[in-house]
Amino acid sequence: MNAHTLKESDINDMILDLMKNKKRGTVARKKKTKKSPSKGSLTKEEIKRLGEEQMERKNNRHGRKRLCVHCKGADLFSNGVATFKQQEQIYRDEEAHTLQYIRGEAASKEKELNDYYLYCQKFKNEYKTNFNEVLKQSEEMRKELSNLRSEYLDLKLLLEDQRKMELNGMFNFYQKKLQDIKAHCISQTFCDENLKNIVHEILRVIH
Repeated sequence: MNAHTLKESDINDMILDLMKNKKRGTVARKKKTKKSPSKGSLTKEEIKRLGEEQMERKNNRHGRKRLCVHCKGADLFSNGVATFKQQEQIYRDEEAHTLQYIRGEAASKEKELNDYYLYCQKFKNEYKTNFNEVLKQSEEMRKELSNLRSEYLDLKLLLEDQRKMELNGMFNFYQKKLQDIKAHCISQTFCDENLKNIVHEILRVIH
């Protein structure tokens, strides 16, 4: 309810005060304009008529009082309904604003999650592609290393055979030279004994 709205009892008291003041003013005016007849001069009909008028005024006052109270109750009810509708509209506006805010936040979070999901999917695909590429390159490098090893072994054997042949050729060449020197020393009467001994020793070792 509105804080400035008067209570029903306060309004009723104000109405009664106004009615009393009005009654006093009416009585005062009547006293000025018309003198009340003395008690002994009133007839039965006049007393009856005055009683009926007094009862009628009393009933009219009570009727007006009930009407004012009824009007005040109607005003209070109308004010209460208006206040309730105003509060209801405020609550509805706040609820609509809150729902709109929640929907906006939910849409924003949903978009953020979708973007993050797409980023993860892209990263996953790139990682898978790169991993497969690295795996393929590793397999090719393994094959290449295997081929290089085989080639190395083949070259090693070839070089060993070639070196062996070269060494055998050199061995045969010097062996023949030594044999020629030996034959020369044997056929010639003049031959250095030291050289002859060296040649014999070398030929003995290589045989």
